[in-house]
Amino acid sequence: MTNPLGLLDRSFDNDAEGAVWIGLQYRLGAFGFLQGDSFESAGGVSNVGFYDQRKALEWVQQYASLFGGDPSRVTVMGESAGGGSILHHLTAYGGEQDAPLFQQAILQSPAYVPRPYKSQAEDSFSVLLEAANISTLADLVELDTYDLQVANKLSQNSDFYGTFQFGPAPDGSFVPELPEKLLTSGQYHKGVKVMVAHNTFEAQKYTDPAANNSSAFDTYMKLYFPEANVSTMVDLSTNIYPAVYNDTSLPWSTPFERLMTAVGEFTFVCHAYFIGEALGAQNDNDAYSYLFSVPPGTHTLDVNYSYYLNSTWSTLVVNVTTAQYMQGYLINFAEAGQPNRPGQPEFPVYGDSHLDLNLNQTFIDVLTDPAASSRCDWWRQAPYA
Repeated sequence: MTNPLGLLDRSFDNDAEGAVWIGLQYRLGAFGFLQGDSFESAGGVSNVGFYDQRKALEWVQQYASLFGGDPSRVTVMGESAGGGSILHHLTAYGGEQDAPLFQQAILQSPAYVPRPYKSQAEDSFSVLLEAANISTLADLVELDTYDLQVANKLSQNSDFYGTFQFGPAPDGSFVPELPEKLLTSGQYHKGVKVMVAHNTFEAQKYTDPAANNSSAFDTYMKLYFPEANVSTMVDLSTNIYPAVYNDTSLPWSTPFERLMTAVGEFTFVCHAYFIGEALGAQNDNDAYSYLFSVPPGTHTLDVNYSYYLNSTWSTLVVNVTTAQYMQGYLINFAEAGQPNRPGQPEFPVYGDSHLDLNLNQTFIDVLTDPAASSRCDWWRQAPYA
């Protein structure tokens, strides 16, 4: 749980009324994100972590007014898996039922690894049962919390570099399909104002440092997408992420950077682009997007800026002004539905031009979203599924 005090302080700038902060908890790992035919046929409910989040938002609707909150002005904010969770709420049930219990959303580096294959869910469930040394869901529910925690941790031994054994996956219900496909087909909840964000090098710490040759790319793509057909994989490695290291128009110059770019785009970066397009450029609602480029620009580095309090608590913040501007944008978006406030650089609408506000340690400017690329357009179609 992050400390919201610095962000809340900014909500009182210019004699504003201030914001109410409510932190939500939900089940993670095997506790919250099991799926699959075997699991469900034995009575399991897939992706229960999302139902936890929905229940927490129902609590906000019922009780926030008792301590100064307004249930008609709820902004949800999530980083990484939190941002990915918000995306799944936007596409819940394909937009057909249970509209989101929030009016606005801030999705920072919205993360999930696409898991389109039923075999992946089956494998994860089997790995957990094996780690717990049991064979059925009935046995699993009899375990005490500690033993399930141990099994959950042991299950991670089956992961390959930079991944997690358990995460969201299509279940035919809350998650009827991959979110990118639902956004593309218009199957999502409309009318939510959004701010999205991504960092320059999202996947640096999730990419194998030993991936120092071109064949490593193919190896890892096959691990991520084991059922993709041969022609799709050839297209991916030849046309979408070619093994070319001397072309300055490409964002990679080494095999490691090539793999890092791909993992970063299909796990984080492209999701922000898809959301901005669906809820901004293609609809009447304004969407906003920023690029966090403060070096080294790795995943979650922007959290230190979002929740900056002071130099003692926030030692990774190298430019306090950038942190305060960032907090101002976030708070103003929550309070007014748009991020701009007096005395700060203009934050443009994402729009058809796909404009990002670029937050750097030495400057703030506007650029075209680097995620608005043919590579992300390829991932949008999910040809591997």
